[in-house]
Amino acid sequence: MYALSKNIRQHKAFDPGITAVLLALATLISYLFTETTQNTTNVAVVYMLFVVLVARYTSGHLWGVLASVAGVIGVNFFFTYPFMQLDFTRSGYPITFIGMLAISLITSAATAQVKEQARITAEREKVMQQLNEISRSLLTAEDIPQIITLTLDYLYTFTGSPVILYTEDPIMSSGPAAQPQARGVSSVFLLKEERQAAHQAYVSGRPSGIGTANPLSSSCLYLPFLSGEDVLSVLGIGCAAGKPLRPDALTFLNLMIPQVVMAMEKQRLSDTHQKLAIESEKEKTRANLLRAVSHDLRTPLTSMIGSSATYLEAKDYLSESDKDALIGQIHEDSNWLLNMVENLLTVTRINNENANVNKHPEPLEEVVSEAVLRLKKRLPQAAVTVHIPADFLMVSMDATLIEQVIINLLENAVKHSHTDRPIELNVTEMSDHIRFEVKDYGTGLREDLLPTLFDGSAGYESGSSDASKGMGIGLSICKTIIHSHGGTITAANHPDGAVFTFTLPYEGESDYGK
Repeated sequence: MYALSKNIRQHKAFDPGITAVLLALATLISYLFTETTQNTTNVAVVYMLFVVLVARYTSGHLWGVLASVAGVIGVNFFFTYPFMQLDFTRSGYPITFIGMLAISLITSAATAQVKEQARITAEREKVMQQLNEISRSLLTAEDIPQIITLTLDYLYTFTGSPVILYTEDPIMSSGPAAQPQARGVSSVFLLKEERQAAHQAYVSGRPSGIGTANPLSSSCLYLPFLSGEDVLSVLGIGCAAGKPLRPDALTFLNLMIPQVVMAMEKQRLSDTHQKLAIESEKEKTRANLLRAVSHDLRTPLTSMIGSSATYLEAKDYLSESDKDALIGQIHEDSNWLLNMVENLLTVTRINNENANVNKHPEPLEEVVSEAVLRLKKRLPQAAVTVHIPADFLMVSMDATLIEQVIINLLENAVKHSHTDRPIELNVTEMSDHIRFEVKDYGTGLREDLLPTLFDGSAGYESGSSDASKGMGIGLSICKTIIHSHGGTITAANHPDGAVFTFTLPYEGESDYGK
């Protein structure tokens, strides 16, 4: 809008030349018409037509009025007897020329008014387009800082003046969180009187500074962003040469500020909803884990107590093979319990870090290799076929946690698929993520358990479950780890068994530089 006003001022410099050229052209056409037809009757019409053109292509009413007067003089001087003389005293001439002047003035004024209305309409349409563009950008912003950045960028482009946005009281607050964002030369806002004016707008919820009822010796304008009676922030705008903003600029700001406030409120509600959803998910995870722990720990512990009691009470009557079997069972259940405790400690670690993990670029091949080696130590009989990309990939992750996910999925497949065929671990590089796929060729998953498979309580097998060890806790751990990495995890059946798939975000070579 300021740019448009500047263009109008620049066009005004050409108004005298435009008027002179059009009047000269009217005189030339009238002369040619008179010489050709030997008739001066329509000369006045030609001049009135060019008066309309002057009013159309110049600024304001002044040049149209001057062209009307000049046209009357031109008709009298060049085309009315006695020629090349001004004479308004002959009979009938005064009425004729007064009528011509009146028609020219009315036509010029009407043309100028229509042009002014068209200009105002065009300005309003441009303002509405800008506001619509701003509204779309604000509503697609991802957080409050992005809303502030967009707001300052638009205002700085619109006003051409320094702008600043305080999200805290500029006097009472301190620290990095209270540092305002600004555009342009913002040193003026550091002055004591400017900070005082901004503080006044923040605490009162009313505009302060230049051009308001509370100027406070300020050379800037401060406008509060109000949500009901609460002040969300305060906008500061530097005013050139200590002059208040133009009325059209204030109108634009009054239309834009409610949109910014609406976007801020929407984002705050979204942030609150997201926090509540995260807390709800955490509580759900805790409840599922407790339920799974109560089930999955009781059975192996009961087995260990029974085996140890049998050994102690009947060791004199047991053969060596029976004793070895009891000790072997206790050893197996102890290892499984140790693995479960490690998983529970992992969940505790992630929850204590607010579902965030310490990610670093890690070589994908090394992480997969280490996970398979650790599985082999735990289950020497496990047969696993691995397919990974040939390229050297660096993926941002917590390597220990991702290894645990791979081990859990592979171990579940080995123990619960009931097949001798090797388990497949397929790793694929996609455009924006890495996909891991653990595929077995066994009995598959029960369809009714798929929706709740990762909640910590679901079983695996289609008909029955392992009486000593479930897999619910392990899958719940996997889900927690993958979600904390920003990835996804799913389970499904294929024609020959089950397949578990999880993804990790991947940005190509940029992951290496993080």
